[in-house]
Amino acid sequence: MSKREELINKLKQQIDHWNEEVSDLESKSKQVNEKAKGKYHETIELLKKQRDEAKQKLKELEKVSETAWEDLKQQTESTFTNLKQAFKEAKDYFNNNKKG
Repeated sequence: MSKREELINKLKQQIDHWNEEVSDLESKSKQVNEKAKGKYHETIELLKKQRDEAKQKLKELEKVSETAWEDLKQQTESTFTNLKQAFKEAKDYFNNNKKG
């Protein structure tokens, strides 16, 4: 398996993981008070939007020529790193503010 294929598989697995985390956050949002629900839903929608942008980057990465691969690879890795941090911050926030 080439480094390109390895990276693409790794990024696909990360998106699958984020899909699970979004589902988990959606379940948890049903257990909080009304005041906190707004923040949960706002954050979840933002994470979904960012996740969808990461999916798009991944699709581009799968289709790009070898010459453009390295540039797009760096952009994609940056997108995924930022989204990973956003998920971490959201989980930390929700874990520390369960009651809103």
